[in-house]
Amino acid sequence: TDEFPQMNLDYLPQDHAHLVWDAGVGRVFEYDLATKEFMRMDDSYNFKSFFGHADFVFPESKMIYGFGGYGEFTHKEVLMYYSPEDKEWTDILYFGDRPDPLFYGGFHYDDNENLFYFMQYIGFFVYVYQVNPESWEWTLLDKFDLEDKPFGVGFSSGLNSFDPNTGLIYLFGSLFYDIQAQVVRKYSISEG
Repeated sequence: TDEFPQMNLDYLPQDHAHLVWDAGVGRVFEYDLATKEFMRMDDSYNFKSFFGHADFVFPESKMIYGFGGYGEFTHKEVLMYYSPEDKEWTDILYFGDRPDPLFYGGFHYDDNENLFYFMQYIGFFVYVYQVNPESWEWTLLDKFDLEDKPFGVGFSSGLNSFDPNTGLIYLFGSLFYDIQAQVVRKYSISEG
């Protein structure tokens, strides 16, 4: 529709609802799947400045974390969060190793270790960053080359597929990144 031209969404299982926000960051809504009604949750506006940002949503608190994106003729190096209590987006000062703002990436959260992981794909290389939410320090853990890894046309990643129990982040196909060992592992499913 005209009011929601480009939106991001995440499922809120405890509310049987979707958290919906502007693709360029800004307005935030909750869409109740039972009543089919939108409820405005913020006091901001459609920024139109962070298209393609990496995001991670904590469904219980409805906090949204975002990094990067593109808008207003520039790539962003901004780390931010949306707080339902404040009803606003706030920048987070961070330091350490910085991802390249020209390339998209994806957030993962390890609730066992209270750490974020940020995966960024640049050509055939994957960069793995660890982000400490206590200090907001970014550390480049690994960079590996996927050129010799077999994959088909239409490369895409599982940018939000992380299992904190095994420490594996899904890359694509049968490839996973093991954050403890800092290696790419190939797994296959056998029948029988």
